[in-house]
Amino acid sequence: MKVNRRDFLTFAGFTAAGVTLGRLGRDRILARETFKGSSGDGPGVEQWTRSVCGQCPAGCGVQVRLVDGRPVKIEGNALCPVSRGRLCPKGAAGLQALYDPDRLVGPVRRVGPRGSGRWERIDWGEAVRAVATRLSALRQQGRPQGLVYLTGRQPGMMGQALRRFCEAYGSPNLLEAPDLYDEASALVAWVTQGVAAPFGYDLEQTNYLLSFGSPILEAWRSPVWANRAYGRLRRGRPGRRGRFVQVESRLSPTAAKADEWVPIHPGTEAALALGIAHVLVREGRYDEAFVRDRTFGFDDWTDEAGQRHIGFRTLVLSDYDPEAVSAITGVPGVTILRLAREFSAVRPAVAIGEGGVLSRDAYSQFAVHCLNALVGCLGSPGGVVIQQSPPLQPLPPVERDEGARLGLSRPRIDGADPSLWPVTPASLPALAEAILDGRPYPVEALLLDGSAPLRACPAWGRLEQALGKVPFVVSFSPYLDERGAFADLILPDHTPLEKWQDAVPTPWAGPPAVGVGQPALPPLLDTRHTGEVVAEIARGIGGGVAAAFPYQDYREVILHGLRGLYDAQRGMAYSPPFESAWISQLEHGGWWAPGAGSFEEFWAQVVDRGGWWDPAPTHGSGHLRFETPSGRFEFFSQTLRGALAKRTGGAEAALVGLFEEDRLHARGDRAYLPYYEPVPWVGEERDYPLFLNVFEVPALGGARDSNQPFLLEILGPHLQARWETWAEIHPATAKAQGIAEGDRVWVESPLGRVQARARLYAGAMQNVVSLPLGLGAPGGGRWSRGRGANPARILAASRAPFVGIPTGWTTRVKLERASHA
Repeated sequence: MKVNRRDFLTFAGFTAAGVTLGRLGRDRILARETFKGSSGDGPGVEQWTRSVCGQCPAGCGVQVRLVDGRPVKIEGNALCPVSRGRLCPKGAAGLQALYDPDRLVGPVRRVGPRGSGRWERIDWGEAVRAVATRLSALRQQGRPQGLVYLTGRQPGMMGQALRRFCEAYGSPNLLEAPDLYDEASALVAWVTQGVAAPFGYDLEQTNYLLSFGSPILEAWRSPVWANRAYGRLRRGRPGRRGRFVQVESRLSPTAAKADEWVPIHPGTEAALALGIAHVLVREGRYDEAFVRDRTFGFDDWTDEAGQRHIGFRTLVLSDYDPEAVSAITGVPGVTILRLAREFSAVRPAVAIGEGGVLSRDAYSQFAVHCLNALVGCLGSPGGVVIQQSPPLQPLPPVERDEGARLGLSRPRIDGADPSLWPVTPASLPALAEAILDGRPYPVEALLLDGSAPLRACPAWGRLEQALGKVPFVVSFSPYLDERGAFADLILPDHTPLEKWQDAVPTPWAGPPAVGVGQPALPPLLDTRHTGEVVAEIARGIGGGVAAAFPYQDYREVILHGLRGLYDAQRGMAYSPPFESAWISQLEHGGWWAPGAGSFEEFWAQVVDRGGWWDPAPTHGSGHLRFETPSGRFEFFSQTLRGALAKRTGGAEAALVGLFEEDRLHARGDRAYLPYYEPVPWVGEERDYPLFLNVFEVPALGGARDSNQPFLLEILGPHLQARWETWAEIHPATAKAQGIAEGDRVWVESPLGRVQARARLYAGAMQNVVSLPLGLGAPGGGRWSRGRGANPARILAASRAPFVGIPTGWTTRVKLERASHA
């Protein structure tokens, strides 16, 4: 089909770039011709609307420029405390999500085998009835636990609505698979401080930042906030320049921007952290007053039964001498000594041990967080705080009927037990194995919304098999992506700029916040808000499930939640920094200055400004939260000890069996202290001599849709890599195997192999191969379909101890040259 100049310029204007439409009109279920001729014919009336980005879970505020009612540009919202007028590449590319020519125009039903790509258009009434009928039958047959709803991180009102649906229906299986931040940090906060909430970091005021592999300037939490904080740390305080040290097994963009990169053997970060602690303790460089008055388990202690226990001091002095740690980590002993002395001398200092897309085990983060306690930076300016949640008003309790009580009495499908562990994110590998085994019960229906991060699941092939086994799969994604590839029905959601949304930002500097996004324009296609579709399905099921959803639309749900903010008599609508600082000082003194005389006025302000936050200080002695048995920070975790005793019934044999199941070597007191556990590598060294490192790139980290050419063009700016998967290989390693720059190579693990473009990189360690995540998933639009490889296919599905959080450093690989192409 010919594309004339007018057609081309129309679409280019919508996407803010000259990207051709391809074969217009090829498929009636996609939006290929929908946007033709819809711009450029009006008088050019301009307006701006504030909203929430929605390209990833970070929750950054944006403002949208509209001309004649159509968005033509996205900028950061200067009033939003997270973004402060800045935007990352994903946010700037948001128009390509809105005007994606491969969006679904409305609901569709599969008419061929899964994966065949054969669909037919249906109307919304038929689509909702199909889902409600299927779920109603499952419930009437006494098997509501067979429903699984898989989503991403949902801390706001959408999460409440989804939990309400699953509870009323009787499914214990609302599974949230978080992106962009590490759930293990919340587990460590619970183990050490008794608070099951993630850490917030006051990076703007710290003087020394010691990062153990955290992709702070790439795809970690809110990239916009992190980069703003980095800029202030380095150059935003006249006469005071913070130092940034990155410990990592790859010269990542974060490491390249740090003052110092410390290469380390993969998976040995805990040993280095404890080696640094050894120096701090041995040389008396820790905060003695804080350790004495606010911590437990630093010294050896005796319990109520008279039994003697070792403390943190004994552990690190006996087991983690710098020379021994150097042999484990590859970091020279003199470097360990220097890092410890710098960390203690340049305060406030903060250590961060959170991983990227895949967490390290909690013991490693436990070790890193103990450094923060040693230098007394907990709850202090420039240190670590507990991230606060906004006081949203909860939805009313669900009145459970007999069907709901029956289903909720069954265990969660992935084996997580919220009664034992307060931090229980979804484990996709565990879900896959449960589906394939049919235990503890069959999964008979699976609902996938557009934020479910499937493509990063380790052992992807097992998840692929599992999804193919589920009898009934529904996707709510607006795209024919990896979720739709396995679906029987797709009920497409709006894109972020077309809908009401509330977004609690990913954990950042500590203050509570919630973004409120209003539609910048009416829906361009026949799509519906997933929250409203779920409510329609509930009403179609009837009975107690229907009674749980009296809300007319999702805006009403947001209104309900925001009343809690108003009634809390704290905080304010998003505002400029000076106004926020003034309110912060008032609240610090015990005052609150209401900015609205009624809830209706408050709602109007929040919508107009893009959200609410409480700028009151989150640090200081009054903000230290220790809800542990001792009422202190615990180097020796009595919280962990109690949880394991509860799980095993206090039986020593059961406890040993639990440790053996999780392949842990620690026994006795060392199990409740931070320690270094050698990685149980998958693959023998003789067969697989290299370590596999997977990482998220800034352009696609947490992205809901990869079919955006702007983002594919900037995948690896440090290597000018774009549009394909690449393997970062050290030149010496490549030379030994006859691999040249640009060769196609096979990267193979015991699970299989993927092909990538060899990029020789001096910033790679000689025993490590690094591959980016984000490409290679099934499905996709014209720009992402069939492009690149997914390294999650060859990544072992190892898990952290006790709670099953997937871990990253566990897989060995080998390289094989494929061709010169």
